[in-house]
Amino acid sequence: MKLLITLIVCSYLLQDCTTKKTETAAGGLFTPPHEWPVPDSVSRALKLQIENGHIEYFTANDSKFRFQKSTTTPAKYDLQVLQHDSWVTNLTLSMPQYTFFLTPDFDMDGNFDLSYIKYGNFEIYFFDDQKKQFITTPIIFPYDQALLDSSRVIYGANNKTYNEWDIAIFSLKDRTIYNLLRSKIFFENNDQTGSHKATYALVYTCSNGISTDTVLVDKIIINKEWADFGLNKFMKDLVHDKKYLNSR
Repeated sequence: MKLLITLIVCSYLLQDCTTKKTETAAGGLFTPPHEWPVPDSVSRALKLQIENGHIEYFTANDSKFRFQKSTTTPAKYDLQVLQHDSWVTNLTLSMPQYTFFLTPDFDMDGNFDLSYIKYGNFEIYFFDDQKKQFITTPIIFPYDQALLDSSRVIYGANNKTYNEWDIAIFSLKDRTIYNLLRSKIFFENNDQTGSHKATYALVYTCSNGISTDTVLVDKIIINKEWADFGLNKFMKDLVHDKKYLNSR
């Protein structure tokens, strides 16, 4: 758990997110950017307090919110936004396994988004700057991911197996995951020496943003030891090579 939370926060700290105002009480269930989430022992106590009627208040993107037990839906919790001096339910949520994150914006629109870990991935609610609240339909976003191109909002994600990495490269087009490329990176593992060698990669283009509709376009010979192979650089090279993405 400690390593998991460390990785989450470190990934957020690498992004610039100073364009909007976000405030929340220290040690709350809603973790603001650049701050550490509360430990499990504290979050469990906070969740019990909210179950017993406590209300947590915070400000995100200059909008005021509060989080409380739902009065209409059993085992759910309402995230309400203050609009015209009245509290209006924005989202009805389950309690997260850890905490909520008011994160650097995934879609790079200058607003913080709301996310939490669910079944090993992020569930993200984007912020609507026109309505001044979170969009009610979330997306499921890979946990093991990296921003590759901020201007085109292109990410890369890695699904590992023992001797193969399945790479997905996608954009957040209209706040929807639009698949661009897939790649399989193959490894040789020497169990006696403990060394790992990236041997080659297959590169596929995705048609119409569909991850399963692919065409093999290249085979790249790598032949590098793990210590000499940089996955982030490999993915960025694919994104910026017009042979693969052209003007997309």
